[in-house]
Amino acid sequence: MLCSLVATLVLTATAYSPTVAQNDADPWTTACGTRPFVGSVAVSQDLFWTSGFGCGDSIVVNGKRVVVNDTMHWRIKKTVDLWVPTKRKADRLGRRPAVVCRWDGRLR
Repeated sequence: MLCSLVATLVLTATAYSPTVAQNDADPWTTACGTRPFVGSVAVSQDLFWTSGFGCGDSIVVNGKRVVVNDTMHWRIKKTVDLWVPTKRKADRLGRRPAVVCRWDGRLR
């Protein structure tokens, strides 16, 4: 098991790409001051401020370990946004349910 079942959340997962339309004027700088990469994720600000999913934290989204390095607009709630390199890939992933938890540091 990659994480504790006690701290597991059921959220919405979406995807975004490095475009000005989906970000701000500089899509290559995240809210954490880093560059986005495959395996990085933005979290909604309610999760960032109240669930302890902060910059650099490893979390598990639907069984895959990712790193928090960005936040979403304050209006978005209970959502993780996976970074992908193209808008086409983001559109294909769409919106889906996600089981999310903090990574416990153990390998399978």
